[in-house]
Amino acid sequence: MLAAVLHGKAARVEIGGQDVSWRELFRKYEDLLTATFLGRYCYLSPATQQQAVALLVGETDAAELGNILQIVFWPSLYKIEDDDLKRVEPDLVIECEKGLIMVEVKPPWGQQDKAQWHNEVEALKQTFIAGMDVDFELLPVVHFVALGQNGRLNVQEIFANFEKEPFEEFSTHQQEWDEILKNIDAWPQPENNGDRAVIADWRSAFELFGLSRPIKPLSEKVCLYIQLSYIRLLAISLLPCCYGGPGVYPRL
Repeated sequence: MLAAVLHGKAARVEIGGQDVSWRELFRKYEDLLTATFLGRYCYLSPATQQQAVALLVGETDAAELGNILQIVFWPSLYKIEDDDLKRVEPDLVIECEKGLIMVEVKPPWGQQDKAQWHNEVEALKQTFIAGMDVDFELLPVVHFVALGQNGRLNVQEIFANFEKEPFEEFSTHQQEWDEILKNIDAWPQPENNGDRAVIADWRSAFELFGLSRPIKPLSEKVCLYIQLSYIRLLAISLLPCCYGGPGVYPRL
């Protein structure tokens, strides 16, 4: 589907009485960015999958969490608020061997909301206490990740006084899209064909959503060539004007 959208081969769809292309649709809906990026985690080889989890929680926690068992998108969680049962829907929960990662995603045009963070974490906590039936195993190690558009919000400060019980461990993380892209770009070329395909899809999707990849640093050879070319041009500019008068120089 992504390939069809990128190459303009996907059919148009009617939204609110308007004829819209899938390309435009992808750019407008954050859930499509969420699914395109995080939905491919399960298709990665174990080594690259751990690198991908590290993009969210860091290398140490990624190693401790173990392999991904499943990813549940937009799970229904519940919390009691003002004597009413309120439904809360985080973007996704990644169930790993040793813990859970709850992720709230915001696209480049969105903005994170600390009230939404509290609702989601509190709903998971109450769901855990009540032992409610959900689509993933309620593990006692929980990582909450705010991905994208955090602005001035500091997730660690906001949850500094959070009562973690009944969780055994509760950690918070916040990541920005530019850092995600920068880190992916720094990965060595994977040997696995599937990994290469997933990363290529990510980069195409990021460009579709207006997230440009960071420019790779110039190699030493390219830098040296630029320096020598500049020196050569400077040397020619200092030669006596014997090539047709001032300001007229031979072609390089």
